[in-house]
Amino acid sequence: MRLIRNETRKMPVKLDVTELLEQAGELAHTYQEIADETDNQASLKAQMKARLMELDARQSRLASVVATKTDYRDVEIEVNMSDDGVVQEVRKDTGEIITTRPLREDEKQLHLASS
Repeated sequence: MRLIRNETRKMPVKLDVTELLEQAGELAHTYQEIADETDNQASLKAQMKARLMELDARQSRLASVVATKTDYRDVEIEVNMSDDGVVQEVRKDTGEIITTRPLREDEKQLHLASS
């Protein structure tokens, strides 16, 4: 027979002990890398899910603000007591009376002290 060419192909080759131990070590390392990567991805997934939940909550709150054209904020309230024992709670920013009610028990002591 006459040689036409030389080629290189992937063919099965029996490993010696040293090569087999090297491959076994690499396999063990790969198992550990997979376990570590699985843990990392689970952690990242939990973080991404939490972030998405935060954004969803923010979106819902903002949609409510836009739909109702109102937002909840801290507003100073002035609590006034009349001589006849009636309490009025008044918004200081708008002057709107938000509640008119009788004195509570704890407020009656203030009313008696100021009389």
